[in-house]
Amino acid sequence: MASSRGKVVRGAGGLFKRNVSLGISIGPPHGGEEGEIRLSIVNKQPRLYARAGNRWYNTPLYIAPIASIFEESSGLGTNLELNKDSSLTLQANRIICAGGVGRFKGESSPNRSIAIGDKSVMSNINSTVPHVDNIGIGASALEKGTEMQFNVAIGSAAMQNIGLHVDDTYADCYRNVAIGYAALQGNSSGRPQVKESVAIGTYAMVNADTISDAATMTCKWNVAMGYLAGAALEGSSNTCIGKQSGYSTLLANGSYNTLLGASTKTSAVDSANQIVIGYNAAGVADNTAVIGNDDITKVYMSEDQGAAAWLEHINMLERSSDPTEPTEGHAVVWMSNGSGKGDDGDVMIASQAGGATKYGTLFDHSGGSSW
Repeated sequence: MASSRGKVVRGAGGLFKRNVSLGISIGPPHGGEEGEIRLSIVNKQPRLYARAGNRWYNTPLYIAPIASIFEESSGLGTNLELNKDSSLTLQANRIICAGGVGRFKGESSPNRSIAIGDKSVMSNINSTVPHVDNIGIGASALEKGTEMQFNVAIGSAAMQNIGLHVDDTYADCYRNVAIGYAALQGNSSGRPQVKESVAIGTYAMVNADTISDAATMTCKWNVAMGYLAGAALEGSSNTCIGKQSGYSTLLANGSYNTLLGASTKTSAVDSANQIVIGYNAAGVADNTAVIGNDDITKVYMSEDQGAAAWLEHINMLERSSDPTEPTEGHAVVWMSNGSGKGDDGDVMIASQAGGATKYGTLFDHSGGSSW
């Protein structure tokens, strides 16, 4: 019989059999029946064996050599079996099978966590709450985190250095989602505290933190999507969507703000309840909404301009020149400064109908009553 691996399978035909002893054996197999297949660890590398023509043929089950396969406790058994009472941590080109009830190395209590990637292991610093139900995928994801619970970090350095600092006393960090390189990454000295927030994108919410010396955790309930979106956030309930939204003028400890668009920003670091929409648009004051940057010249309430708008009053800025002449079936209202139609302070109106445009004064400032 030819010895090529492809022909081994054909030679075995329908005689393939389940391994007589379940699990993974150590070393090349001996003896065995025709058509039997086995999985074995040889020289610390996994290999698949098949018996045909009274000979064992094998093929490696890895692409590149694995640095090591070993046990850290007896929880896996002698055959390196993974079961419901074991956890698996992958670090670079190394596989570590850690025994116990899903524990990370150094943990004394169950945590049901998963870490995949070089250094994606959570260390424990002055911790009173165990790491529970965390998922870290990527080099240094969740590295050096403390007091971490129910977090998902995907990407190199995602949620690195996040958690309770040895000098802080308030709640642990939990229910965060960070996706992207260095998303929700904290600086190594401050060990920021964040909870119930979402950061998606490279450097999204990087260096987010709770306000220094705050009595309770302040950085919470934030959403940041985009490169550097929501960087250095310290407040709560902010939404930053778009590249560098909330970054150019650092939002810092502001709260209840909504920024939609690349490079959108609030008016101050402690802004509250500002809505800013559009590329490079900037907020003007708390409890206000801004649509568009300085280049926007018209705002439509709907595509066909047929939507109605309800408001308490209208604030107008005087113009130094007449507005563009309205088209057929349209009207325009403006406040004059006296350079064009009307006198300084007059409120003017113009409309076009039947091909003719006419204008008049809605309010004659000189004839009005004193405020």
